[in-house]
Amino acid sequence: LANQMDKLQDLSQSELQELLDNPERVDSMALESDEIQNIQLEREMALASNRSLAEQNLDMKPRLESQKEVLVERYSQLQSVRENYLKHCSLRDGMAGQVSPEALLSRLQTEGGKTEAESETLADEYLEGSLPLDSFLDQFLSLRSLAHKRRVRIERLQEMLRQNYPDTMQPTPSAGGCSGLPYSPYPATTPNPTPVAAGSGPANTPPQFPPYPGSGSSFTPAGSYSSAQPAFGPVAPSVCPYPSQPSFPAPQPHSAFGQYTPVNPQSGSVAYPASYNYGGYSYPTRPAYSSS
Repeated sequence: LANQMDKLQDLSQSELQELLDNPERVDSMALESDEIQNIQLEREMALASNRSLAEQNLDMKPRLESQKEVLVERYSQLQSVRENYLKHCSLRDGMAGQVSPEALLSRLQTEGGKTEAESETLADEYLEGSLPLDSFLDQFLSLRSLAHKRRVRIERLQEMLRQNYPDTMQPTPSAGGCSGLPYSPYPATTPNPTPVAAGSGPANTPPQFPPYPGSGSSFTPAGSYSSAQPAFGPVAPSVCPYPSQPSFPAPQPHSAFGQYTPVNPQSGSVAYPASYNYGGYSYPTRPAYSSS
C-alpha cells in the first residue's frame, strides 16, 4: 500500500478524478499490491495442503472402518466380562457373609479329628490282623498325609486369628485340663525372646500351648469324638519272632584260632561240631587229641 500511495501522490487532480470515476482501475491497483499478492499465495498453499490431507484421509478410511468394528467387538466383550465380574463379586460377598474364620476353624478341627480317628481305627484293624499289609499302607499313608495337612492349616488359621483378635484367642484353662482342639497344636515361639541376665539363673517359662505330639504319643480326641485306642504300644521284650542262635563259647588261651575251644575228649565237653563255611572262610575242624 505504501507504493500505491506514492503513485497517487504524483497524480494530478484531473487524474485522481478520472481514477475515482474508474472503479476497475482501482481494483486492479489493489490487486497488484504486494500484500494482496502474499495473501493470494498463502491461500493457494493452504488449499493445496488441505487437498493432500483429504486424500490421505480417504486412503485411511478402510482401516478406520475395520478398527471401528474391532472396537465394537471389544466393547461387547468388555460388557460380558464386567457382568461376569459383578456376578462373582456378589457371590463372593454372599459367601463371605455366611462363612467366618471362626466357623472355618471349627470345621477344620472337626474334619481333622475325624481323620485322626479314622487312621487310629485303621491301625487297630491292621494290628488285629483283619487288614492286609498293602491295603493298610495305601490307606494309612493317605489318611496321615491328609491329617497332617489339616493340622498345618489349623495352626496357620489359629495364628492368623490370634494376630487379628489377640484378646479373644487367649487360651483359657478348663476344668478337665484339656483344650477344645482334637489335638495339641505346635507351640508358638516369640520372634524376639527377652534376654536373660547372667546372674539371674535360668528362667524356664512354660509354653503357651502343649508340645506337638510325637510319633510315640497317641492321639487324644476331644469330648465330641469317640475315644480311639492307641495304635502302637511298646513291644514286649520277651516276644521275639525269630529263632535265636546259640552263642559261641569263649576262646581259650591255647586255642588255634580263637573261634572254638579245643577240649580233651576224656573231659566230657564237646567242641564246635563241624566246619562253618561263610564268606570264603572255613572254621577248622576239631584236631585229634591223643588219649595220653
